[in-house]
Amino acid sequence: MKQAPRCWNKSFYEYMKSIGFKQSTADPCVYIRVGVTVAIVAVYVDDLILITKTLQKINELKASLSMRFRMRDMGKLHYCPEISIVHDED
Repeated sequence: MKQAPRCWNKSFYEYMKSIGFKQSTADPCVYIRVGVTVAIVAVYVDDLILITKTLQKINELKASLSMRFRMRDMGKLHYCPEISIVHDED
């Protein structure tokens, strides 16, 4: 049971690497892919924060991740520990 988080993290790391992401050297919970556009995935326990320039890229990333992992979309980010998020559509 104590190894479950480690196994999940290893599986997640391997998958992210396979789709072109690199783990940040500053924070191992952050994965970055630089290509035509930048994509960032931050992991907090078992939640993911996805950051891309366009909604289309976010949807593509969600589709890719959901093919490998069972997940559900919680919608726009409103709160991350210690940070309240306000969306400005402009």
